[in-house]
Amino acid sequence: MKKIIFVIAPHPDDEVLGCGGTLLRLNNEGAEIHWVIVTKMGKEYSKTEKKNRQNLIKDISKKFNFFKVHQLSYLSGEISDKSMKNMIINFSNLIRNFSPSIIFMPFYGDVHSDHRIIANAVISASKPFRAKSVKTLLAYEVPSETNFAYKDFFQPKIYYDISNYIDEKINILKLYKIELAQHPFPRSLESSRNLAKIRGSESNNLYAEAFHVIKMIF
Repeated sequence: MKKIIFVIAPHPDDEVLGCGGTLLRLNNEGAEIHWVIVTKMGKEYSKTEKKNRQNLIKDISKKFNFFKVHQLSYLSGEISDKSMKNMIINFSNLIRNFSPSIIFMPFYGDVHSDHRIIANAVISASKPFRAKSVKTLLAYEVPSETNFAYKDFFQPKIYYDISNYIDEKINILKLYKIELAQHPFPRSLESSRNLAKIRGSESNNLYAEAFHVIKMIF
């Protein structure tokens, strides 16, 4: 039976940074992957910037061959605990409608408040009695957010070998040029490749992506 997978991205680029190689591998293995983008640009952005972002989302979706893109309407940087109830409803509806068995999500300890709140909403929406289809819930790491956690620390437990996909991941990441900068900025091409190399050395692979396990039901 085909695997149905959700990747929850607080902002476009989190999906590539956190699990781009894994998504490429799973797509190649025949999985049906849904990209859930939680936030959108606010009023401070021009019509041109918003149009460029939508075109970028289309390009990224094609690169990954996503089955479907779900874009929610929360504003980036303005998510608060007050958003939680409505967000849980949105995630619950998506899970009920498409029945994913695996969800990749941001880490609940990330410095960025959007990531933390979204992570907690996903966990709540994925409780076994609410979402029977969801058997695996894995948190990915995002350079500049996860590695600066000060309270809850990311503990890699699951590794995906992405040695055959690292170059493709980096090429897709290049499309997010306005989000990137040169090393030693955490969101650089060099840092992304080096992190994959470190996770590879931890798992006896050339390159890998690591995940913090929140739930696995067998």
